[in-house]
Amino acid sequence: MKKLFIYFLIFSVSLAAHDDIQRVLDEVSKAKPTPKENSVSRVEYDQKIQKIAEGLAQTIHHFENTQDFIRDATGSIYPQFTIRPLNDDLFHGLMGSEVYLVSSPQGAPVGILKVYQHDFRQFAEEVWAIVHLKKIHCSTLRPPRLYGIGSTTRNGHQVLMTFQEYATGESLDELMRNYLRTKEGFGKLCKAYFLMGVALAELHQSNRGPNAPLHPIFEDSAKYFYSAGKKILKANPEYAVEIKTFKRAFKTRFSKIREKPQRFCYTHFDVHGGNYKVNLPDLQVWILDLEPAAYSIASHGEPIGVAALDYVQAIEYLKSYKIWGLSRDDYKDIRNAF
Repeated sequence: MKKLFIYFLIFSVSLAAHDDIQRVLDEVSKAKPTPKENSVSRVEYDQKIQKIAEGLAQTIHHFENTQDFIRDATGSIYPQFTIRPLNDDLFHGLMGSEVYLVSSPQGAPVGILKVYQHDFRQFAEEVWAIVHLKKIHCSTLRPPRLYGIGSTTRNGHQVLMTFQEYATGESLDELMRNYLRTKEGFGKLCKAYFLMGVALAELHQSNRGPNAPLHPIFEDSAKYFYSAGKKILKANPEYAVEIKTFKRAFKTRFSKIREKPQRFCYTHFDVHGGNYKVNLPDLQVWILDLEPAAYSIASHGEPIGVAALDYVQAIEYLKSYKIWGLSRDDYKDIRNAF
């Protein structure tokens, strides 16, 4: 009976916030680049979204305070609750937003409150990403549900807010720290990373666009690294690598990359151990902090996100655990599981 009531609550809350959320989706969607558009720089894109978000901020329902907003988002099922800031590195909003855990009087998590103070672009992008990912219907990847959005005034300045579903399970950071502290649960940790790899693959394969030529920005980047590589080889003859051999290898590899289909796909662009929580019994992986998530654009539009960088971020963050004491062998095993 309680489950049915909660489902009814979520449904009714979604209806109450539907107009505001739909307005955000409609306006942000107009600014999203497509493969047929001319190039737009990331700076221009961000400025465009920020301007849209600032306009939306004037139409979104205004609340007297965050407490009233939470009561509205939860249908007043919890007239009393506690709000605790989450400023540790598991939930800290590195994109600049403030993150709070809202709990019932009994201490059970009710949801996550995010407050966007200045950069309203992040608010608009995250609302769009959460709702969009819900439509993708991945089997392993799971974005939080969006219960409501709103605005309020703090210290004389307007802020925007979202109230999101609480992600159950353990973050990859938590699992790693527990393992390094107790030297137990390595198999559990590897399974969590395996599931994270599956979740990222689902994300990238969820809605792939048509084939398109390699975007010029990637070719420019490759040439930059090639030039840098030549300088390093010339400055370090002890490496015993001929420039001609290096040039031939570069051309061969780059030709293979150019021949492969380049498609736009959805990317997170903020992949680290605090942004992924794993619910092992349900084989679910929660993806959090979706402010930078976007489609990569392979043709004329500027790439906002690049799928390969999601994997680079994941591996580089995994390497950083060595500072905490992760051994080289353990790193290799976890990386292979991922």
